[in-house]
Amino acid sequence: MATIHDVAQRAGVSGATVSRFFNGGYVGAPTRAAIEKAVRELGYVPNSVARALSAKSSRVVGLVVPSITNPFFPELAYAVEEECAKRGFRLVLCNAGGSAEKEKAFIEALAAGFADGIITSTGNCGEAYDRIGIPVVSVDRELGSGAPHVTSDNYSGGRMAFRCLQRAGRKRLLFLGVPEESTSQRRRREGFLDEARRAGVEVDILVANDEAEYSTLCDQADRLSRYDGIFAWNDIAAVGAIRTLHQAGKKVPRDVAVIGFDDIHIARLFIPSISTIAQCISEMGRAATELLMRMISGENLVGVNYLLGVELMERETTAGKQGGGHETTRHPEFGDSRGSGAARAYGHHLHSRLRTSHTGGGS
Repeated sequence: MATIHDVAQRAGVSGATVSRFFNGGYVGAPTRAAIEKAVRELGYVPNSVARALSAKSSRVVGLVVPSITNPFFPELAYAVEEECAKRGFRLVLCNAGGSAEKEKAFIEALAAGFADGIITSTGNCGEAYDRIGIPVVSVDRELGSGAPHVTSDNYSGGRMAFRCLQRAGRKRLLFLGVPEESTSQRRRREGFLDEARRAGVEVDILVANDEAEYSTLCDQADRLSRYDGIFAWNDIAAVGAIRTLHQAGKKVPRDVAVIGFDDIHIARLFIPSISTIAQCISEMGRAATELLMRMISGENLVGVNYLLGVELMERETTAGKQGGGHETTRHPEFGDSRGSGAARAYGHHLHSRLRTSHTGGGS
């Protein structure tokens, strides 16, 4: 197998010149052409491990997610990987599976492998991320460590969910959540409850087991059946609620209206199609990657919070009691909740917004 010294000998240059060529340093055009020709003739493949040790950079980004079974996170990973590839970085996906110990092991492995930065969506292990000394960006679930954070306007989304159920004529309302509290769930719940309070409507709260939402909900079928409107904290919980209601003999939306959050792909395919608060997952991934790349380049973004708008997608599960619903009817509401078109424009506004968004803390 050819070595860097073989390339140098074939090109008629020193080994240091070949090393400088592979590390992106300046090499004159004739010398560059000679090295490239030698590389082709010898079939030389650079040793990425050795280069990482030398440069203390591997052009690798880690993405740590709490679970790959929730479709939200594969959609996020797709967007991050696509953006990294455009910039010449590779993505390593780490599935923490809800385990802090497993996540810490991933953090240590990425740092030891000279990863250039990490994007995390777990909301856990803030101190462990702080210790490794490489750029970290949180997305969706906040770390609480001062790391830059990309999220959607969850609070306004909760308000939208209440208003949607109210328009559908629902009065006995339930918020369906999970025991592992995240900033995302908390803000959605707060928005929903605050809007209900303004309207003089009481709301109950049911917490389902995050590891087995459907089995837990089956045990709560009688309780779910008491309500005529349910706001599930995400679309997966909404699917579980709809199936549980079906098993209990309740029709959605005739007997119970259900709305979720995220707008994952299955929300559009499910029967009945699921009304949901849409957050632009691809834009979240792209914005998080943009922030990370700027940190890798040396920019100080500690305390930055980047907020993306949300949008109500009103589908069949919240149709009025006397009629059907429309597929993907949009109701952008509230000043902070821009539609997906505005979210897509983040690339034009990210720099100016970041200049004024150093808050020193998160939501």
